[in-house]
Amino acid sequence: MKNANMAYCYAINIINDRWYEAEEYIMKDAEWAYPYVNCIIKSRWIDAEEYIMKDSEMAYRYAKNIIKDRWIVAEKYIMKEPEWAYNYARFVIKGRWYEAEEYIMKDSEWWFEYNNDFINKL
Repeated sequence: MKNANMAYCYAINIINDRWYEAEEYIMKDAEWAYPYVNCIIKSRWIDAEEYIMKDSEMAYRYAKNIIKDRWIVAEKYIMKEPEWAYNYARFVIKGRWYEAEEYIMKDSEWWFEYNNDFINKL
């Protein structure tokens, strides 16, 4: 129960439902809190958001798939990782994300994609 990975696997494969007793452990590990929300809770999990938002990838996925809109309080974390900042701009904002451009441009691959999608678009 205290191992977030094992608790998630038990909840999804054995219980096939929420495991309330393990949630205090699952929520503190964004890598497992997000899939727990996505596959089991299937709606916002306010108690876990403070942990999920600090992981750029999981915060992006949570915004896109759970909130289905911008997650303003998490953007300061998402923008710091070029790949997830790009994906957030493309699939959540669906346009340029000016505040994140300085971070996205630090990775040539993601800057190229971002540039093609939003800046040099014909």
